[in-house]
Amino acid sequence: MDKKVIISVLVIGLIGFMFVKSTKSNQCNAKDNGSCQTKKVEQMTAKKVLKQVEANKALLVDVREGVEFKAGHAEKAINYPLSKLIKQQTDLNKNKKIFVYCRSGNRSNTATKILTKRGYQVVDLGGLSDWQAIGGKIVK
Repeated sequence: MDKKVIISVLVIGLIGFMFVKSTKSNQCNAKDNGSCQTKKVEQMTAKKVLKQVEANKALLVDVREGVEFKAGHAEKAINYPLSKLIKQQTDLNKNKKIFVYCRSGNRSNTATKILTKRGYQVVDLGGLSDWQAIGGKIVK
């Protein structure tokens, strides 16, 4: 076979492997040292999240910056920016489940890894559009 064909096949195979590995999701736990892939919640609804928040069993945390939060956020959410979360220990209650979200899902993924490493029980809800997709409302 031609060397170019062999190299092309190997590169395509490597890219495919990397894609599959990066999209594979596993449940995070504190023993993973924050190195695990986070799992998006598929069975969750905004109503179930808010029920836990209202029962004081969970927190809904927006990890976007304050200006973004003020422009519109999930109802019942508190703002704890990722930039603050990275720099210091949190004062969030470890006895409560923490649901995190951001604008697109990138910062919530990072926040999930950080909080999980610190011993919190965390559920990554993704971005605001994911919140709306499970029935969540945006308020100002």
